[in-house]
Amino acid sequence: MKNVAPVVPAELAQEGVRQLTQARSVAIFVSGACSCNPGPGGWGAMLSSQRSGTKEFSGAIRETTSGRAELIAAIEALRALKHPLAVRLHTNSEYLQKGMTEWLPNWKEYGWRAPKGLKGTLAPVKNADLWQMLERVAALHSVEWVRVSTDSGGPLYSKARQLARDAVVKPSSFAQHFGDPSRASASPSAGNSGKLPWED
Repeated sequence: MKNVAPVVPAELAQEGVRQLTQARSVAIFVSGACSCNPGPGGWGAMLSSQRSGTKEFSGAIRETTSGRAELIAAIEALRALKHPLAVRLHTNSEYLQKGMTEWLPNWKEYGWRAPKGLKGTLAPVKNADLWQMLERVAALHSVEWVRVSTDSGGPLYSKARQLARDAVVKPSSFAQHFGDPSRASASPSAGNSGKLPWED
């Protein structure tokens, strides 16, 4: 039987936010969106702590997949933290949550390769560039990876999801958003101070 990662109910997700409002800790909710998969995409993140309150960040991605968009959301959210913190990162993505909690050690052991197909032939891990970057930024903090459902992730996850959707832009408008078309455009959403890293 398939090993399915547990989904945290809304009330527990919100309890996690309350527990992590202590000093030197932060609750993060991330989401990625993609048009056409692959195609133009976006990411969104909500960060909440007692010291800095709640802030939102989002960005557009020229060409991506839904999986890459989720990884970029987590990377950018963690990169926004100024100091090492206890982090509870909430995501709807089993790909992201299991990748960081179960699959990563095996990928590294086999030189960033993973079994493919019924014969188990080793093939390069997809999105290895982002997994390696995420591993590096996550190592700076103590991160708990929590999977929530789309419907029960609570208001902060819903907001992150909407931010990701809103960040997706039409291909014709990318010229004005990107200097390097291969990179994601990351910026705080309107209404925030615009300071990065996040001041906590």
